[in-house]
Amino acid sequence: MDAKLVRELATGRFVPQAENLLIFGPPGVGKTHLAIALGRAVVECGHSVLFTSATGLVATLARRELLAEAEEEIGILRGSESKPEELNGHREGVRNSVARKSTLAVA
Repeated sequence: MDAKLVRELATGRFVPQAENLLIFGPPGVGKTHLAIALGRAVVECGHSVLFTSATGLVATLARRELLAEAEEEIGILRGSESKPEELNGHREGVRNSVARKSTLAVA
């Protein structure tokens, strides 16, 4: 990996722009080690970091989707004055919550 690129990523400038980073390669080359080091550097720049597995991230997103669907169902059952398109907008907001943040994935 390019040392200049690693130093640039360590500044955390990609985070406010919600840019994503994918690190991939064969087993044992240090992908996770690099991801942890970049995470620490980004924290030192004042940003928050969540370190999780890809499986954990997918599970979290699935739970959020189910929660949004349940909230929609409850609103409909209670005779909510919300219009269906407003409820769909809420669900889309849940789906897109990650889109407004930077994501670093290791594959």
